[in-house]
Amino acid sequence: MNHALYPLKPMILTLTAALALAACGGGTDSDSARSASAGASNAGSSGSASTVDCAAGDPASADDPCLINRIDQLQALDPSGHYALAADIDASGTLDWNDGAGFQPLASFSGSLDGRGFTIAGLLINRPDDSNVGLFSGFAEGASVRELRFSNARITGDRFVGTLAGNVRAGQIHHVHVDGSVMAGEWAGGLVGALHDGALVSHCSSRGQVQADGARVGGLVGQNDGTISHSFSLAAVRGRTSVGGLVGRGGGRIDHAYSLVDTADNPDHRVEGAHSGSQVGGLVGEIEASARISHAWTVSHAGTDSQRRYAGHRLVGKDWGTGEGIDASWWGGNQSIRPGSDASARRLDAMQQATTYEGWDFADTWRIDEGNGYPDLIANPR
Repeated sequence: MNHALYPLKPMILTLTAALALAACGGGTDSDSARSASAGASNAGSSGSASTVDCAAGDPASADDPCLINRIDQLQALDPSGHYALAADIDASGTLDWNDGAGFQPLASFSGSLDGRGFTIAGLLINRPDDSNVGLFSGFAEGASVRELRFSNARITGDRFVGTLAGNVRAGQIHHVHVDGSVMAGEWAGGLVGALHDGALVSHCSSRGQVQADGARVGGLVGQNDGTISHSFSLAAVRGRTSVGGLVGRGGGRIDHAYSLVDTADNPDHRVEGAHSGSQVGGLVGEIEASARISHAWTVSHAGTDSQRRYAGHRLVGKDWGTGEGIDASWWGGNQSIRPGSDASARRLDAMQQATTYEGWDFADTWRIDEGNGYPDLIANPR
């Protein structure tokens, strides 16, 4: 995997992201914080334990799950057990685990993990030759993860790579928010590498950077054949082709979602492919004939020149269907659009007006600061 193609740049957590983290991550008392920090420092170089010493609860009970607050407890999860975080977890000690390889991705998960709004901070997974890389290698039937946050995560793998999970074949992911970097060969997303038919991502988000040498690279999900709902990405995304601000490629469903990467004066915070022939979309790089997109928008910086000024990526880079799978969705840029060439294109100022989004619910689902900002999800604010 040649990461020299796209050198990783330092990431700066924006004030918006920091406020979102504070609002959703929850606080901890001093004892919980000391416990989490001690767990990270005492985990040892192997990064493993034989059993989980629950602070309370029972991993066999979905109603009274095992409570954990240390990274070594997380490494020892039973893949079919039920767990909940009792505090923020300091995972920075994983930098020294397994001779620099960091945290060992957990085997295909069929249990439940409730983050209860807490954050896993500083998770490192450095396995550039491995596939199915993330906190979980993948999900199986019955898996559920909810109300969890990641900050300063650094995830490196080959194929099927994401902060939460590499390969999600089934299960549900609700209210999981990731911030950090994902580096891979291909099939990479900020949250999940690949989401299969029947799997669900809902009310989730991604910030930071996702970059890969190959294809199917997305800010939230690399390949989507499942359902993504009420979710967004603010991540910069780089890959060879099939590159999208939210999803790299997919034949699944996306509704009430967006990607916003509009920092025109920062060349390192963009959605881009490796060459002029790359399939790149502000929302999705490529969609298959089975794909459905509704109530979505994107603003992303594709370039600036003296004639076009701010140029945005189209909503979808390449549509392999008939075009009928996209409904009530728009993309923004200030380049000249030929009449009739793309009915979903709008200038940036129009993207900040509710009247652009015909048929959208701005009472219960969306909100907008007219003339000053883009639509935001009420139940999953950025």
